[in-house]
Amino acid sequence: ERERERERDDGEKTLRNEDEDKPKTRGVGHNNNKQESPKSRDQTEPQEEAASISSAFDADPETGSDSVASAEWNSRNGNGKDNGSHALRSKEEEKKKEERVKSLNNTDSSSSSNQEPPPVKRRHMTKKEIFEEENRRRFPGQRPWPTVDECRQDPPKMVLAFTSTWLAVTAKGVSLKDYFDMSNAAMATVTTQLHPHCQTDFEPSNTTLDHLEGMSGPALKYYRAEKGLQEVLCYLDGTYRTLEEMGSRIKLALDKHPTSWVVTNMAALYWRIVGKGKPAVQCLRSALRYCQKADRDVALVSLSNVLFRLGYPRDAAAAITESLELSPKLVVNHFTMANILAAEGYFTEAAGFFESTLHFQPEFEPAAERLRSIRCILLTTKS
Repeated sequence: ERERERERDDGEKTLRNEDEDKPKTRGVGHNNNKQESPKSRDQTEPQEEAASISSAFDADPETGSDSVASAEWNSRNGNGKDNGSHALRSKEEEKKKEERVKSLNNTDSSSSSNQEPPPVKRRHMTKKEIFEEENRRRFPGQRPWPTVDECRQDPPKMVLAFTSTWLAVTAKGVSLKDYFDMSNAAMATVTTQLHPHCQTDFEPSNTTLDHLEGMSGPALKYYRAEKGLQEVLCYLDGTYRTLEEMGSRIKLALDKHPTSWVVTNMAALYWRIVGKGKPAVQCLRSALRYCQKADRDVALVSLSNVLFRLGYPRDAAAAITESLELSPKLVVNHFTMANILAAEGYFTEAAGFFESTLHFQPEFEPAAERLRSIRCILLTTKS
């Protein structure tokens, strides 16, 4: 390294001495009679070129001394241009161009990432598919909507007939042992049956819903016996008893507690099972007269069932509406209203109440089956 530094210093000294020995270029107002011979010029040029080349290769790039040698080499060639610096500039320009291209690519990628993806072209929907989509949007329930093909392949098995509903008095925290004596075994051997008729010797009022036509009007339809409720009454205390025995026991309890809303509700249940609508209305009217406001929904649910079976659907809807206002989260209220609307042909409104029923009790399969039946009816009739 020291030898190279020495050679570089020697080369620089020789270049300086040669520059001092050179004759100045002729300009305006100068008369220089000395002329350099061509031989001496040819002899000095190779040495100067060799010195400039060696200095250019041996120079340190950080010191910048190679630029002096390259400039001298260019001046010797007669170009008058700095080719070394031009090469460096071209490299710098190439680097700048690459940086610009990278920055442009980055901006393009960032802008493309910020931009929203192009919208997906949706295929043209048929009228049937549009109707199904509207129904799914109008009734966003827990159960998915069936398609038309599913309804045709697997038609609904549930017939949209009115289903009996009943709310037990024990739901209000009442103990039936306080009103019924189930320990008397002699009642099982009674030959003559006793019928529990309720007292109605009180003035009509709005409390007893006497403004409804069905409360005092005749039966417009044949009242069918609600045999599905017989098991509820016959297994009242956990052991099976005949319907006749239960009627007699309710009669004895009614004689002891004529103004009890618990006993009158049980008497109305008995008449519903037997198939007598008008005595059931009288017992429910008595229950509404003597019960507290918080207990009215028990009688209102039964009354809506009885009025509908007697041929008064509007009165039945009015009774269950009052029960919904008292107990909006009671599942039997929503299910009863849905049954009334479905039986009268108001399928869209009935579907809404079946959905609310499943909202409060998702595992209630009767409501789920009827909801599917109504949706299939809506889909198939429109399509």
